[in-house]
Order: sequence, then C-alpha cells, then structure tokens
Amino acid sequence: MQSKIFIIDPVGGQGGMDYLNHQLCENIYNDEYQITLITSSCYSKNRVHNVCLYFNNVFSSNSKYVKAIKYIKGMTRTLIHSLQEDIKIFHFQIFHVGILQFLFVLASLILRKKIIISAHDVGSFRDGEKKFLLKNIYKIPHEIIVHSKIAKNTLITMGINSNKINLIPLGNYKGLLENNPSKASSKKIFGFSDEDFVVLFFGQCKKVKRLDILIRAISDAKDKGFRNIKLLVAGPMTDANDIFLKNLLKDLLHESYHHTPKFIPNEDLPVYFSAADITVLPYDAIMQSGVILLAMSNNVPVLVSNLPGMLETVEHGVNGLVFKKADAQDLSKRLLEIYNGSWDLDYFVANSNKILNKKYSWKSCANYTKQVYDKFEQINV
Repeated sequence: MQSKIFIIDPVGGQGGMDYLNHQLCENIYNDEYQITLITSSCYSKNRVHNVCLYFNNVFSSNSKYVKAIKYIKGMTRTLIHSLQEDIKIFHFQIFHVGILQFLFVLASLILRKKIIISAHDVGSFRDGEKKFLLKNIYKIPHEIIVHSKIAKNTLITMGINSNKINLIPLGNYKGLLENNPSKASSKKIFGFSDEDFVVLFFGQCKKVKRLDILIRAISDAKDKGFRNIKLLVAGPMTDANDIFLKNLLKDLLHESYHHTPKFIPNEDLPVYFSAADITVLPYDAIMQSGVILLAMSNNVPVLVSNLPGMLETVEHGVNGLVFKKADAQDLSKRLLEIYNGSWDLDYFVANSNKILNKKYSWKSCANYTKQVYDKFEQINV
C-alpha cells in the first residue's frame, strides 16, 4: 500500500522553487509513495505526481491582508483535503517563518500529521522574522531537512535535537535550461556586445546580498584596465535601498550595466545565463544558494564570497573562485585575474558538472529524502 504524502510549498514559482519541487516529486514517486504537491504554480504538465494549486495567486496582491486571507484559505483547503484522503505525512518547504507559517505547521501537528520541514533558510534575513517563531517552529516537526552544514549547526545552537536534522544537498537545475540562445544574441538583448565580459548578479537584491560591493568592484576593475566588463542585474530590489543602489549603478558604471527589476520567470532564464560570462554572489550571509547551482547547471562559472555555506559547494581554483566577503578590492582583484588570464573558466565549468552529476543529482537527493520518509515506520505519532 502506498504512503500518501503532501509536499507543501506555498511559494512555488514565486520563489523559483517550482522546478525543484517537480524534480523532487518525480524522483520520489513510486509504488511506495504517492506524492501530491500543494503549491502556487506548476512547473510541468508532464508529471506522474498530483498537483493542487491551493495557493495560486497568494502573492499577487500588494496588500499583506489580502495575502494573509488567501494563505489561510489555501491552508484550510490543504488540511480538509488531507482529512478527506487520510494523508499522513506533511513535508513543508519553509523559506520564511511568520505567524501564518507557524500556525500551518502547528495545525498539522494538532491533526496528528507526521511532519517534515525542509528549512531552506534558517532565518531568511527578513527584518520581520520573529525569533520566538523561528526557534519554536523547528521544535514541532518529527524530522528536519537542511541543505548545508551551517544550517544544521545553526539549528543545533537553537536547541534543536541533532538526531532529527538530516543534511541532504539540493538537486541541480540541469533540466531547466534547455535550447538556450547563443551567447552573442543574448548579450545583444541587454545592449552588450559579443566582446563584452558580462557579470551576472541574479536574484532578489536583499541587503545581505551586497550588490553595492559588486558595483564598486566592477568600477574599480574598469578603472584598472578591464574596460569591456559589464554588469547584468536580474531581480527586484527586495529590502535593499533601491534609490542608493540605482544611483550607485549610474554614478560608477554609467552605461556599463543593465538591470531587470523584477522576478525572472523560468521561460526567461536562458537568455540571462546565456549572456553571462560569470555569475557573482557577493553575499554577506547565506545558508546555501540555489543561484550557485543554477549557474553551474547552465555552464556558467561562479565567483562567491568566502561564506561557509558557499564553500560547501565552491572550492577556490577548482570549480569556481572565492573572495573575502564585504571586500570590494579583493573582488576587483579576482575580476582582474580573470581579465589577465590567470584562471581557466572552462576548467571550472567542467569540474562543476562532475559535482552536479554526483553530489547534486536528483536521484541522490530523492533517495536520501525517501530515507527520511522511511523513518516514520518507527515513529508513533
């Protein structure tokens, strides 16, 4: 008899998770597990798992009250559905811990569900995230999945039992970006020439992601001879000082940049990564980054700050480059090393593909996740 599982991700495509959810569900679904994805958007119509869009359009409104009402409606429909079909296991994908997320998990516990939380960011760097909720939500589930050692260690310091924390790397994005346009045509779309060296900053421009450091580093590299370096920014100004950053872009880079200030849907991803010669992640804090895997999956080398969460994926000089966090001069130095031919970027890409096909394969991710599900055979909930 199949075990019925709800994988619950209200964010879905709004946070770029629809492809990852699809891959996880497809690779887990078999004679033992019947998977239903509860989410806001669907990646593919060609699937073996079920999909319920109970959170469709939850994030389409600018009103937090409208969002809350839609979220509660989606939560209620999910819980009722689980009672109707006797769903025993709830697997939550958690990015941000607010009162609604906490209540959803708590209500699931009251209904005696077997609960797993995949903690994508243990503390999502949002100012409104309450420490009480953050600490206590992770005490509720029977099992927790994290994707980096630093996330696991952070939970342990919060008093969470290490025995229920499972370290499982995310799968790659190899199947997402296919039939990509040429590099020359992609660069042309953003006003760059084929000879330009394009640096991609991809994702929401949060304060901790330090776009300002990258802008200053590129400006410095240009002044020191890297004349054809250009910056491509793809993502909205989430909680960053957008006026400050926009002025910094204009003042330091002049015409040497392009900014798309919105969420980039899956169908538009190929042109951004095809245009990029390197992807830079100048973050001050992160547990792990899907952008690293997204870039590597599209054969784009990466240059990252020396955060523990980054260094679990990127080894300096082997499958990417590393610089000192918050140090624009050190980042500029790395860019100039590339300009001077000190590094073979194709070598990084080749090594990245080896890692993606082994450590970050979906078969591996699904097998480890199924081992977590199997633990519930011994749990008396």
